[in-house]
Amino acid sequence: MKWAEAQEEVVRRMAEQPRGYQARIAKTLGTTPGFINQIVTRRRQVPLEHLDVILESLSLDYDVILRETKS
Repeated sequence: MKWAEAQEEVVRRMAEQPRGYQARIAKTLGTTPGFINQIVTRRRQVPLEHLDVILESLSLDYDVILRETKS
């Protein structure tokens, strides 16, 4: 799965969370609920520095595979 697809799945799952999720995750991340809402409404991308906490809050995990590109 490419990053764009993974991000879309994370955002979809964030949007499905019950009322109060955005405020709770914002507090955990030290951001505002408005910032989280911008992610959920696709006006911002998921910041990589917040990815671990967001994935944990959604009970998701990820693996990164590094590959060399062909020149």
